[in-house]
Amino acid sequence: MLNRRQPPAGWAVRPASVADAPALARLCAAHAAYERLSPTPADHAERLADALDAGRLRAWLGWLDDEAVGYASATLDFSTLGGAPFLHLDCLYLEPVARGLSLGSEMLAAAVDLARALGCAELQWQTPVWNADAIRFYDRLGPIRQEKYRYTLALKHLANKTVVPKESKMEAKQYLVIQDHTSEFPKPITFKKGAPLTVGEKYNGPEGWENWIFCESLGQEGGWVPIQIIEISADNTARAREDYTARELTVREGELVVGAEILNGWVWCEKSSGFESGWVPLDNLQEMQQWRHQMDNRTNDTV
Repeated sequence: MLNRRQPPAGWAVRPASVADAPALARLCAAHAAYERLSPTPADHAERLADALDAGRLRAWLGWLDDEAVGYASATLDFSTLGGAPFLHLDCLYLEPVARGLSLGSEMLAAAVDLARALGCAELQWQTPVWNADAIRFYDRLGPIRQEKYRYTLALKHLANKTVVPKESKMEAKQYLVIQDHTSEFPKPITFKKGAPLTVGEKYNGPEGWENWIFCESLGQEGGWVPIQIIEISADNTARAREDYTARELTVREGELVVGAEILNGWVWCEKSSGFESGWVPLDNLQEMQQWRHQMDNRTNDTV
C-alpha cells in the first residue's frame, strides 16, 4: 500500500501525549485555516489533552529538526455493515515546510500500524473534494475511493435556525466558493411576518440583481429586501409576507457551503460548522456537481 521513501534527516514521527496537546492544538488551528473551516475553540488544547488522556483520541506528531510540523489523528470505530472495527483517520496535516518530502506517507504509516495492532479490518478517511493535491496523494496509495457526501448536523444550532423566504426554497445543494465574499452589513435588517416597513428605491447596481428594494423597519438600520416577500401599499409603506433577514455570509475561496434557498441572484448558505449562515452572491459559487464534472473532463483529457 505505502511506497515510502527515506525521510530526510531530522524527521521523526512520535505518538502524541497529553504534554503534546498545545503543539497539537497549534497544528489543528493551522489545519482549520488551511481548509477554511471555523476557528478551533479557545480551550482546544485542554479538550485534546482530555481526549488523549482518556484514550478517545490517538494522534501522532511529525517532528522536523525538533519542531512539530505535522500531525495525524484517529479514532476507533465500528462498521455496522462490515461487522468489524475500523480506524478512522480523522486528520492528516503537514505545514508547508514539510510538504513534498513524502512525510505524509510516514504519518499515514503510523496510523496503519495502529489499525493492525488493534485488529481493525480497515483504515478509513476522507478529504475535501477541492483538495486536488491530497486526492492525488491518496490515490497513489491504492485505497478504494468511494463517492459519498459528508453531513454535519450542528445540534446547538437547530433552535436558532433563521427562517428565509418560502419562495426561495429549493433542494439543498453543495457549493464550492470560487470567489471571496465579505459581509459589509454588521446589523442587517431582520423582521417577522406582518412587520410594517417603509420602502425606498429599487436596487440598480452593475451586478444585475433584480427585485431588491431598500426597506426600513422601526428601530433598525435599513437594508435590501426581496420584493417578492413584501406587500407594498400606495403610500410607500409595506408589510412583510414572511420572516426575513438580510444577513450576509462571509466566505473565502475554496470553502464548501450548503445552499438550500436561492433568490434574486443570491443563495442562502450554511457553513459546515452549522453555526454560520447567510446570503452569498450566486456568482461567487459553483455547484459541486458541476465542479466534479469539470474535473472529470480535465482528467479524461489528460489520459
